[in-house]
Amino acid sequence: MSPLVLLIRRYAALTEQEATLIAAEFEPVDFRKDDYLLRAGRVCEYYFFVERGGCRIFHEVGEREITGWLAFEGNLFTELQSFKSGRPSRFSIQALEDMRVWRLPRPAHFRLFQAVPGWQAVVREVWEEAFLRLVDGILAFQTETAEQRYRKLAGVAQRVPLKHLASFLGITPTSLSRLRAKK
Repeated sequence: MSPLVLLIRRYAALTEQEATLIAAEFEPVDFRKDDYLLRAGRVCEYYFFVERGGCRIFHEVGEREITGWLAFEGNLFTELQSFKSGRPSRFSIQALEDMRVWRLPRPAHFRLFQAVPGWQAVVREVWEEAFLRLVDGILAFQTETAEQRYRKLAGVAQRVPLKHLASFLGITPTSLSRLRAKK
């Protein structure tokens, strides 16, 4: 069973047939390191499932790029505001390494809402997890040191360039270099 089907079935009590029907609407796409899955100013037209690799979701403030989210293997995500509204995104999504993603076009997503009610449960579970991750991140910024937040990223820290990881942690690259040297 594919990782995408396993993920879909983890989130909702779907039959194998329903999960396979959902997965069949996704299309595989390969991205090279530094390619954009989405550029700010464009409408987000897809849900993405990361089979291999990782990416960052960021926005620009003046000359600075602020990394707000990281997605790696097994993540199902989209830039929700743009995807739902059909308005241009404020965010960009960029591959941090070579990636294989499966993407679900907006029209197929809305078709699946009607054809397979379990798809709504999958999406709800994904966004509940994302919300909880966001709350944890906010609390971490309020109650933990940069070193504590960095240690929580041990599994992916080596896969994210220093400047993007520092931005995600809300510190300077120099401060992050000092944290890494503390090992």
